[in-house]
Amino acid sequence: MHCQNKFLLRKKHSYLDAGLPSGTEDRDSLKILSIKLLDLLDDLRPDLVFYNTGVLSGGYDRDAVLLAHRHAILNRAADHLSRTVKGAGNAVSSVSY
Repeated sequence: MHCQNKFLLRKKHSYLDAGLPSGTEDRDSLKILSIKLLDLLDDLRPDLVFYNTGVLSGGYDRDAVLLAHRHAILNRAADHLSRTVKGAGNAVSSVSY
């Protein structure tokens, strides 16, 4: 998941991409996370989900394009992801920096 306007020239191709519009708030990003995560869990059936929580910036990101309150979104996203993954019967591990 990333702000779709952030990678205008250098975005690498991936098989799964969730470009969020500028101004997306954390509540909406969590809804998108749920949808994408449940689809991935169903498709991949992983033994372990590893979540790196240190990739969001505080307030606006450097380019002022994606709203994210660092502490709140990191905690809610980690809690939400953990509940979703565990609810689907998978193990989860995370790191935050």
